[in-house]
Amino acid sequence: AGADPRALIEARAQYTIFGGLIAVFLYVAWPTRGERQAGEAAATLLEAYRRYFELITNRYRGLQVSEEEIDKVRLATRTARSNAELAVDALEGEPSAAGRRALYSALGAASNRFVHAVMMLNASDDEPLRDEDFALFCAEVNRTLLLLIRAMRGENVNANEFPDLREIYERLVKSSGETRALLLSELDRMTNSVNTLSERVAILRRAGT
Repeated sequence: AGADPRALIEARAQYTIFGGLIAVFLYVAWPTRGERQAGEAAATLLEAYRRYFELITNRYRGLQVSEEEIDKVRLATRTARSNAELAVDALEGEPSAAGRRALYSALGAASNRFVHAVMMLNASDDEPLRDEDFALFCAEVNRTLLLLIRAMRGENVNANEFPDLREIYERLVKSSGETRALLLSELDRMTNSVNTLSERVAILRRAGT
């Protein structure tokens, strides 16, 4: 329209500089809590997966579990996974936490492998397995997940509190023989994924998360 733009350019430059300085000051004074949210979202995800695992293995052991309860927990796992993925993606904008985003992503990948194995058991039409070694394996996986959830929520958890899942799995293999090939295959995948989860959580704790 013929107006001189210099006054607007100068004012806009000043506002941009001052706005940037205010943003940096506020971030230093009151840092955002994106990583805390990511840690809590990951803990909530593990809790949902743990509950799903508990229901499916209880039914596999011949205990009474309703399909309605399983559907409810399955829906909770989907919601928890979506929330965890969003929380981890948000770390990209966190200067102090962006470098740890890959660790959270690796934790999510290991937890997804675990739940895929649980889903396979859910879809199985095998006869119930009433076996002490299988019951022990389920109990120790459940205990390990509870310990990891506590660790993700900031509690101090000692390494010697974790059971040796591989040893327990090998004991189950010896007692079951070749009669439960599908079950043993999925339990092997669970063992690997839960052990990987333990390693990833330990790395996050060492990183100061």
